[in-house]
Amino acid sequence: MKRFFLWLWQEGVIVHNPSASIQMPKQPKMLPRNILTPAEAKRLIESIPIEKARDIRDRSILEVMYATGIRRAELVSLTIYDVEMQTGTLRIEHGKGNETRLVPLTQSSQTALKLYLEQARTAFASQPGQIRLFVSSRSGGPLDVDDIRRIVRKWTKNANIKKNVTPHTMRHSCATHLLKGRADIRQIQKLLGHRRLSSTEIYTHVELGDLAEVISRCHPREKSGR
Repeated sequence: MKRFFLWLWQEGVIVHNPSASIQMPKQPKMLPRNILTPAEAKRLIESIPIEKARDIRDRSILEVMYATGIRRAELVSLTIYDVEMQTGTLRIEHGKGNETRLVPLTQSSQTALKLYLEQARTAFASQPGQIRLFVSSRSGGPLDVDDIRRIVRKWTKNANIKKNVTPHTMRHSCATHLLKGRADIRQIQKLLGHRRLSSTEIYTHVELGDLAEVISRCHPREKSGR
């Protein structure tokens, strides 16, 4: 309805837009779905062989996604200069709000990136002056967000994981596993590049199984019945 009144006002049919002052209710934030378990994340990544150049690239992509919780748009914007092997960090320049953040890499993601840069990337980066970190095996140009989605889907199927795993699933899984490992929520906020803490707090959801176990172990009424 707001769009309809806006169109009428823009076309000069009405002189005042009656919907201009109406505040739309905020959409409730949905809990992430299809979170991988740590075992599934491990299986997904380690099911990717490291023999062919393209597979080495794909494994390094999955390692980086799970290690850093990076958005797929940020991932495809990475350049070779954003990887700091000496310090084990990754510079993410293209987050929301055009802010730069420096995030640590896990040891396994560093190993995967080193292998990719030394043995695989040169087989693809045929375009002169190509500085994008992850490049296409077909064109030699940078991968796009749809390529990343296809890569994740391909290896999810290969690992026989019966979940709808997307690039955002990797981000959700990274955050959830860190939180369950007792990482501070503000540290996770910084890692994910959230401007507001409320965006990170969605990961504080407690799964029903965890909640039932906590109640059984901690609730006074449960203890009194023993």
